[in-house]
Amino acid sequence: MSCTIREKEENHMRRNKGFSMIELIVILAVLGISATLIGGSISQIFSLDQKQCATELNAALSRCKIGSMSRAGDVYLIVSAEADGVYSTYYENDAVAERQKIGKHSLSLTYTDETGASHAVSETEPLYLAFQRTTGAFLTVGQAHKLADSAADASLQNYYCTVIRVGGYRVELVPMTGRHDVVR
Repeated sequence: MSCTIREKEENHMRRNKGFSMIELIVILAVLGISATLIGGSISQIFSLDQKQCATELNAALSRCKIGSMSRAGDVYLIVSAEADGVYSTYYENDAVAERQKIGKHSLSLTYTDETGASHAVSETEPLYLAFQRTTGAFLTVGQAHKLADSAADASLQNYYCTVIRVGGYRVELVPMTGRHDVVR
């Protein structure tokens, strides 16, 4: 009894009721690669916001340092995390010279003092930064706060800010020299 080609194809189709192991492996590999690419893209999008905020903060620090060393009067920077975003406000002689939104509201900012203690930046607890006019070194957070509010007690915040964290990015500050850099 010889089978025709058509009968052979029909027999083969009746026996073929599922996926082969190779087809399953190929599908899983394609799904895995797709998930990796999508996950990497999403993390880069969030990382981009953090990097932009850290870079803008670093630029604001540069403007503040240049301003404090070249102008008479008090020059300081206030960084705050408010309901609608992260802001840096640059003051000259107690007047707002520049207020800039440097990050989205979803970003969280913290800073570390020279003892290693971490402090959260918020609307009610902003970070005060200023430079010495003669040397360009950072003032303590308390001294910078005193420039902004003469009634503030500078001894309560008698520490230097050494690191400002924005997600995975850091703005590292060297208090004695006034140097500041963005690091991942």
